[in-house]
Amino acid sequence: MQRDHLGYVYTFVKKLRKCMTYSRGILISLSDFPGSSTPIMRPFVVATASMAVFTAQPTSIPLSENGLARCEYELRPISPLHEDVSLQTEFNFVTTRSFSLAVDGAEIHASGYGASFSGPNPNGTYSVRTELGASGMTSLDVKSIIQSLEGQLRQGYATDWIFEKVACTA
Repeated sequence: MQRDHLGYVYTFVKKLRKCMTYSRGILISLSDFPGSSTPIMRPFVVATASMAVFTAQPTSIPLSENGLARCEYELRPISPLHEDVSLQTEFNFVTTRSFSLAVDGAEIHASGYGASFSGPNPNGTYSVRTELGASGMTSLDVKSIIQSLEGQLRQGYATDWIFEKVACTA
């Protein structure tokens, strides 16, 4: 029985490391990790996730050197949001997924804890900020790709979103 838990630990750490490499702090569901709901694994899951959060600190390297573009979006939901929706998760998903689809399989990098946001604004939009990049791309390439999302409709978890305005710096 103990061997089964070691397998869960290995799988959990491997998936967590991959997730932190790709998303640098984007919220993840612990249900994605086998064994994370078993009583013996709960303390390990909490400790490992806590360590991952503390190690995913924002970078101090200039954007142009680390290939990240800093972008600000105005996003409008297509339908009303339920009060239980995690906006942090929603914005991390819609911005990162939209970018990853545009770069077709390149490894995605994000700074800090993912998207930050404010809203809803008086006009019904949300102001969202991210720092995203992809392996093998310059920050200027990333900026161009992300700015091309302006005016597009993209899928979120809870609703679809229109990228009404997009502005990036490289």
